[in-house]
Amino acid sequence: MHWCIGIQSDGWAATMKKLLPWIIAAVLLLALVLYVASWFHMGTGSRVFARMWRKQLLPCQSLDEVKRHFNCIAMEGKGTIVDVTKSKFGRPRAFIKSFPDGRWIACAYGDSHSGWGGGTIVTRDSLGETHIFFCHVCGNVYAKGETLEEFYTSLRNYEFRPKEVFLK
Repeated sequence: MHWCIGIQSDGWAATMKKLLPWIIAAVLLLALVLYVASWFHMGTGSRVFARMWRKQLLPCQSLDEVKRHFNCIAMEGKGTIVDVTKSKFGRPRAFIKSFPDGRWIACAYGDSHSGWGGGTIVTRDSLGETHIFFCHVCGNVYAKGETLEEFYTSLRNYEFRPKEVFLK
């Protein structure tokens, strides 16, 4: 009787030894599939991050205040992106731009390819207005304009099909 149990036990162990590489491969494949699948929801925007960034931007009355709370970048010359502030861990990113007439805009955003808040742009401007856009943000915000109005037009016609969102 004990001998039969021993054979079954050894047979089970041998079977598990043969199956273990396949189980590991299946788990890794599943993890890869889930990771790749997560890319497809990116760029849809996040209401959670939109609310959070709007709350952080609302008290900012100048670009200097934005720079104190965000990791800021700007565009120089013919489309060269430069860091305006030293990057600090945990701070959201923001694209900032000032216009010849003294107006300015700050755009907190999440890159669609890096996860958290991906596909979300929240703006705050010198007129005190905030706007929220959900779209595919490919790396940075690439809106253009020589005036605040032109910049907003560029955001609304963003090449990655933006959707302006109004949250309570």
